[in-house]
Order: sequence, then C-alpha cells, then structure tokens
Amino acid sequence: MAKKEVKATYMQLKGAFKNHGKISEEGERPSHHLLKFYANECGLKALFMKDNNLDDTGDFAGKVGKSSEKYGHGHDLISWIDEMKIPDFVIPFADNENDPIVKVHEKLRYGVETKTEHIAYLRSLYSLIKKHLLR
Repeated sequence: MAKKEVKATYMQLKGAFKNHGKISEEGERPSHHLLKFYANECGLKALFMKDNNLDDTGDFAGKVGKSSEKYGHGHDLISWIDEMKIPDFVIPFADNENDPIVKVHEKLRYGVETKTEHIAYLRSLYSLIKKHLLR
C-alpha cells in the first residue's frame, strides 16, 4: 500500500504559522519553543509557495533548488532561508555540524536541552517571517 503524502496549501501553512506562533508566545517551556520552530517552518514554506506561485506542498518537487526531497528542505530552516534569498533573513547565526539548528525540533520534541542562542534565533526568525507573511 503506497503512502499518501500530506499536501498543505498556502492558506493552511499561513494559518499554521499564525496558530502555532500564537501558542508559542504563551510560555517558555520546550513545547512552546517546539511550536515556534514549527511556526517558522510553516511560515517559510508559505512564503516560498507565495513567491513561486505554487498550489500546495506537493508542488515543491522540482521547484526547490538544493533538494531532491519531495517536501523541499523539510525541517532545515537554514536551507529554506538560503533557498528564498530574502535579504533581511540573514540573521547572524553560526550553525555548525556539531549542533545544527535543523536538529532543534528533534531536541525539543525529546526534551533534550536546547541552547539559548537557538531559541533566540527562532524568535528572531519568527519576527522576520511575521513581517513578510502577515503584512
């Protein structure tokens, strides 16, 4: 039996960005930070869809330059930002192989301690996405 992929539209991703973001602002627990991560991911994907006139996330295949995955860059926020080339998304952040931002969602999901600078990065990114997506 073939797996059916979940496809989300621009409006669904934009709504997820707003809803996850709102709840993420209500506290400082790892679950709030996890929702901030996912809000950012949804927001970046929504902006990408808008900029590339895509109907849903199923259209990522063949459109996302650096990735052959059918879901684009998945949870890799840095790759999404690089893909989109939005000048003010260049947030000073030293991502490294030992502790990359792409692993933050997994750490938060499993209750593993997350660096303060990763959480600060998620907050900064959220503010930038909000400025572009909700204008």
